[in-house]
Amino acid sequence: MTQVGNRTIYEKILQKGHEESERILEDGKTRAQLIVEVALEETNKALSIERVKRDAKFEELYKTKMTEFEQAMKQESLAKKKELLKQVFDGAMDKLIHQSDSDLRRYVVQTLKKDHLSGSLALSVNREEYKRYLSLFSSQKDGKLDLLSGAIGENVSLVLKKDSAPIQGGFLVIGTEFDIDHSYDAILKNLLEQMESEVANLLFHEELA
Repeated sequence: MTQVGNRTIYEKILQKGHEESERILEDGKTRAQLIVEVALEETNKALSIERVKRDAKFEELYKTKMTEFEQAMKQESLAKKKELLKQVFDGAMDKLIHQSDSDLRRYVVQTLKKDHLSGSLALSVNREEYKRYLSLFSSQKDGKLDLLSGAIGENVSLVLKKDSAPIQGGFLVIGTEFDIDHSYDAILKNLLEQMESEVANLLFHEELA
């Protein structure tokens, strides 16, 4: 009986120990699983943070590159518009310089009539235009612009200065108390100033958008 009883007690002890071991093992597995899950969660968080940082850095880089690209395109567009405007005014200058004698005669007379001149005045032109103005506006080719004076009024007497003016084309009116700049450079500059708002809109409205 004692043997049987001892065996039974021993078996109970083993059983108890086995159950305890199983419980400890299971508890260990549970703890280990929790540790793994926590570790994975923390790792995922770290990866997510890095991913967010990486995405944000990429987004910032993308925006920077797009801004640089857009600015480059705008600068190129602006340069082309300015070049186009320069070509337009260069073309206008060339057309004024090479206008026909009849057009030049009409232009000079109409321009001087608007000045309402009186008294003795002189015109000054560039070296290339000197003989042309004499041919068109002086009957004696002696420097007195009698044909021009008669065309613009009775109270004005004009002569052509021999000293050439530093202008591309057009003429200067030289008086004792005032000078008037009717050079083609001044005409086109004044035209550009009058068109300033339109030109600014043409050149800059897209660049400022």
